[in-house]
Amino acid sequence: GRVTVGGATPKGRRGLMEYRRRVAWMPQTVRAAAGLSVREQVALHGWLAGMNKKQAWGDALAALGRVALTDLADHKAAALSGGQRARMGLAQALVHDAELVLLDEPTAALDPDQKQSFVALLHEVAAGRNVVVSTHDASDLEATYDRVIVLSEGSVKFIGSTSEFLRPFDVEVSVVEAYRTAMEDC
Repeated sequence: GRVTVGGATPKGRRGLMEYRRRVAWMPQTVRAAAGLSVREQVALHGWLAGMNKKQAWGDALAALGRVALTDLADHKAAALSGGQRARMGLAQALVHDAELVLLDEPTAALDPDQKQSFVALLHEVAAGRNVVVSTHDASDLEATYDRVIVLSEGSVKFIGSTSEFLRPFDVEVSVVEAYRTAMEDC
């Protein structure tokens, strides 16, 4: 799909730079660059988003602090556990203070404790910015998210508050039933 923010699109060199400055993305699988420390990897993402090297280096440490990885800043990124790598991915998305953060299945590889910690961190991150999470895991939908958009084959099947999604026709239903209702109604 495509995401535009305030008219910014990743078209052309100038458009791409503006887009990278305004939009951050965390892929489902966060990969470590060979040989880089955790701080270097996060700083690299800041630099790619248009920050100068000095600012990216300083802000990388601050972003790692937000995700409780400061103590691992000098460790090799490739040596991180799955949960630590997910937090590093979030730090990469936060380093340049984008106005929109896109997260693709951010909790897919996490155990239940890691997921709970990550979701709490997402609540903190969402303050002051827009966060869009793509997920198939709707187990904690109401406790975690404010709004729901159901997409199917590129079409919006439902858009609304989480409570509207889980209470169609003013009757509380399971997540599976809410999803089926959304798919049938459109």
